[in-house]
Amino acid sequence: MAVGDVHSLSRKYVLGVNRGELGPKDKSKGKNAFDPSLVVDADAQHVEHVEEIEQPGRLARAQQKAKRHFRRFWCCYLLGGVIFLAIFLPILFLVIIPAIAQKLVNDSDLPLYSAGILDPKPDRFTFTMDTAIDIPAGISANMDTMNLRLFDREVTPMVPYLSLDLPKSKLKGHTEIYASQPNTIVENEHGWVRLLSNALNSKLFIISVKGSTTAHLGALKADVKVDHDIEVTGLDQFRGFTINSARLVLPAEADGTNFRGEAVLPNHSPVTLALGNITLNLQSEDLILGEAHMPDVLLKPGNNTVGLYGRLDIRTVIRNIWDILAAQRDAILKGVIELSVVGNRTTYAGRNIPYFESVLKNLTLTTRVPIMKVLLDTLGGLAKGNGSVWKNLTDLGGNGVNLTSVLQDHDVTGSCEPRNCGEVKNPRIQFDKWLVSPFGTEFAWARVRSGTLSNATVDVITFG
Repeated sequence: MAVGDVHSLSRKYVLGVNRGELGPKDKSKGKNAFDPSLVVDADAQHVEHVEEIEQPGRLARAQQKAKRHFRRFWCCYLLGGVIFLAIFLPILFLVIIPAIAQKLVNDSDLPLYSAGILDPKPDRFTFTMDTAIDIPAGISANMDTMNLRLFDREVTPMVPYLSLDLPKSKLKGHTEIYASQPNTIVENEHGWVRLLSNALNSKLFIISVKGSTTAHLGALKADVKVDHDIEVTGLDQFRGFTINSARLVLPAEADGTNFRGEAVLPNHSPVTLALGNITLNLQSEDLILGEAHMPDVLLKPGNNTVGLYGRLDIRTVIRNIWDILAAQRDAILKGVIELSVVGNRTTYAGRNIPYFESVLKNLTLTTRVPIMKVLLDTLGGLAKGNGSVWKNLTDLGGNGVNLTSVLQDHDVTGSCEPRNCGEVKNPRIQFDKWLVSPFGTEFAWARVRSGTLSNATVDVITFG
């Protein structure tokens, strides 16, 4: 071995042989002076350099180890993945997706914006409904036809009284759905009448619905069910019912009609009702005084002005006048008369509608009408009808026409033909007496055509 080789080999085992100078010399402090801070920085740089070299090596070794592991056990992982998917996918399609779709339906209130009960028949009608389904933004789904069954939740077991099909719809965000179904059969009349009664007499009522359909989320589909209680504003017994005008028709019309007027029926609900021709009993407490008719009633949401006509049984009124006055005493003292009407029957296209009749028979509407308004409307109707204006009314319960008590000492100037009263001058009419007189077997109104108190011509018009 050469001497140089021995020397090189011996240097390999000498400590600090490669360290070099401890630091740069500082000429101001002498030839061997050095700066310790520079030695620390050099060591730190040396350590950091080692770490940067060692870190990538560790990652590479870990990755290589993982690759070797997967190459060795790939069949085990494949088998485990298959088992996982075999368990998870059925849960996804049979549990998770249906649960998501069901939650979307459950979170929607299914509000009732409007509804219609139209073209009624004894056992069916046309049913319309405007509702909506809300789903979160960014999600869209297709819904198949949904069969809704309307039922009373308080009755068990469930017995639906109506069924309505909601059409296929594409749901995205807030989606309104309109359904119109002719010939909707009343499946349970008792339950249907109970609902109508709640709607008529309450400020709020509940419609319970159940249904089922299939929702499609892209290529996925899920069966969903609807079970909701829909809160709806009721008619509240036609709160605000008024009679705008009322007048007697004298003489009576050919069909016996002897009064006409207009009534306002408020509909506080969102439901439109085709009630048809309504017949009502005119009553003073429990005494029936006649019948009133409201023709072709289509009750839309809001105030509805309807015609009113009928026959007032004058004989019954006169025979029970004192009982009527006693019942009306408080109202009369306030200058009004109290009128009550009670449902009797309902017809549409000539056929009785039993479910409407069952509800209206238990309904009593009461309103007050100013007495002077009735009298003025009556006189106005007489003037427009046949051109004649009454000059006198005879005494209630009297034994005859008492012109002296009516006219007192007033002369009646001019003349009045049955159809032309335009020439009468200075008529003397007393509104403080309602005067009717027996005339044979009937009752009559009396009017002065011409003459004076001592020599007057009197027309008598009778009514039964």
